[in-house]
Amino acid sequence: MLYENVYTMTGAMVRDYVLRILCRHVIMFGSVLIAAGVGMMIYVGGFHPLFFSVMFTGICCAVVLPTVILTQYKKALMGSEKTRIRFRDRNIVLDNAMGHMNVTYDQIERIRKTRYFYVLDTKTKAAILVYKDGFVKGNPETFYDFIRAIVPKKDRS
Repeated sequence: MLYENVYTMTGAMVRDYVLRILCRHVIMFGSVLIAAGVGMMIYVGGFHPLFFSVMFTGICCAVVLPTVILTQYKKALMGSEKTRIRFRDRNIVLDNAMGHMNVTYDQIERIRKTRYFYVLDTKTKAAILVYKDGFVKGNPETFYDFIRAIVPKKDRS
């Protein structure tokens, strides 16, 4: 086994994942809609129901939807059993309260970093959350170099 990562989700970790990974594009889209609605009101110099509709949709995207998703993820993940991820020579084995997953390295499509995690996106649209402070074998710095060497540069973000 090359690396081993063990952690239990906390509220801050769930918030980091939901807001920076899951809802990132929705929040940006909502922010653009809010700005467009305000911009239209300023440009026209008054209120119009269409502007309100655009801003309301933006608020739903940027605030309401991420809040609902965050609440659901906190209920499902916070304080659940430990997640254990083992990085072996040919594959990654993940075990947690939600089940067991076995992933080969060629299935990793992209690596993303947040405050708490390295997020390994797979071709099956699953995400493996590797907690930066959760290494019981290996360390975050050498792990990041190791995983970057596996994932092609064109797929990194």
